[in-house]
Formats: sequence, C-alpha cells, structure tokens
Amino acid sequence: MAIESDPNVDAEIEASVISGISGETDVTKLLEMREKLIQEQGTIKFKIRDEEEKLEGYTTYATRKQHDYSPFIRKMIGFLADKQLVQEHLQ
Repeated sequence: MAIESDPNVDAEIEASVISGISGETDVTKLLEMREKLIQEQGTIKFKIRDEEEKLEGYTTYATRKQHDYSPFIRKMIGFLADKQLVQEHLQ
C-alpha cells in the first residue's frame, strides 16, 4: 500500500503513523498522538480566531480613518455654540 506524503503534515507525526500502520506502534501511542493533535488543533484554531479578530479591528480602524468627520464636528460645535456651551470653555 503506497502512502503519499503531504507537505502540510509534520514529518514526525507522519513517520509515527506510517510505522503504526506497519504494526510497530500500539494503540496507546496512537491515542496519545491523537490527543496531541487535538490539542495542537485547538491552539491553531485559537490563533486563527485571534488573527481574524485583529483583522476585523484593523479593518474597522482603517474605515474610520478614511471617513471625513469634519462636517460632523463643525455641526456639533455649532450646536454647542447655539446652546452657549462653547464660550465658557474658550476662556
């Protein structure tokens, strides 16, 4: 039975699985490898989720940075001036 090598699979794990297929590894070792892979998968999923959240934050920041808030600020200052709330802070 020919097994193709996958470049995305850790060489050590691949060698262990192949030796297990040939009968040199017992079930306990395979279960330990499975647990190790599950833990690594959880870590990788966490890192991916963290990077996605960072990307979302950067995207939001970039969008806000591109928006021109000048008209809003002018209108708000005008509103505050009409209510005579600006004059007391200018002194």
